[in-house]
Amino acid sequence: MLGDLLAGALEDAAARRETRPLAQVEAEALARPAALDALGALAPADRVKIIAEVKRSSPSRGALAEIPDPALLGSRYETGGASAISVLTEGRKFRGSLQDLEQVRDTVSIPVLRKDFIGEPYQVLEARASGADLVLLIVAALDQKTLVELHALVGELGMTALVETHSAEEVSARSTSARRSSASTRAT
Repeated sequence: MLGDLLAGALEDAAARRETRPLAQVEAEALARPAALDALGALAPADRVKIIAEVKRSSPSRGALAEIPDPALLGSRYETGGASAISVLTEGRKFRGSLQDLEQVRDTVSIPVLRKDFIGEPYQVLEARASGADLVLLIVAALDQKTLVELHALVGELGMTALVETHSAEEVSARSTSARRSSASTRAT
């Protein structure tokens, strides 16, 4: 399933590139104000840190929630104490969009994560151009070369990579040798 999700996300990115060329997206990304310090916002302190999520649907559970106003939901998450907000931008199975991310970014003052199936630099630049402070990189979906390349670009843009691993083997086998990353583990 992960391979299909990544392939679909890459197809969708290629379609967007037809109307919004790489040079334009790169210029928009570089014109953005500096990304917020996600590591600082999520660093251990005196309370549990929560990344709240804007997520309408999932392939495994189907429809989860109608979210007519992602900005309002993001604002409520921030008021409720979230340390960061994850916005699903994959449209085929999760019914998200970059517009959702932009609406949340324009409303909240905490870091915002683009949660999608990122597999090429264009998608990282889109994330920054849309205001994301963090980008999800899924180790199981990327070869080592692509992971390192994308992780480096995330750092060059002043963003933070949230590197998702599913096993200890993935953690050790796919080291990015980077200082600006976090790890997310979940049961499969």
